[in-house]
Amino acid sequence: MLGSLLLITGLAATNDASLSVAPRCGSPPPNWVAAASPLARTQRVKNTIRLQDGRLSWNGDPLTETLARQFLELVNHLPNPQPLTVLNYSAQTPCEDVQRTRSLIQSVIQCGPGECLEMVFSRR
Repeated sequence: MLGSLLLITGLAATNDASLSVAPRCGSPPPNWVAAASPLARTQRVKNTIRLQDGRLSWNGDPLTETLARQFLELVNHLPNPQPLTVLNYSAQTPCEDVQRTRSLIQSVIQCGPGECLEMVFSRR
């Protein structure tokens, strides 16, 4: 888990061919960007919250909603520009789960333009 927390300030690239734009559960909140945006392909500090099979992970490590909120609060206190926060979920994820996770992110970070990204991944 410490490794995930350290990625809050690490560099990573988003270059996963299995990712796509995510309109399935309605539009993401205002100011969020789609995976097809050039921002998704650039190197930038990022944190990925993955929602799969009813479970959350932060940069690959499992976590609870409470811990996700705590991590997001840490991100919210970082100097600008804030890291990119990526919500990543499978096409089979129930929309209620997607909307709850969007709300969690938005309630803590209140994503400014280009600070949050949403993508759907395809299962392999």
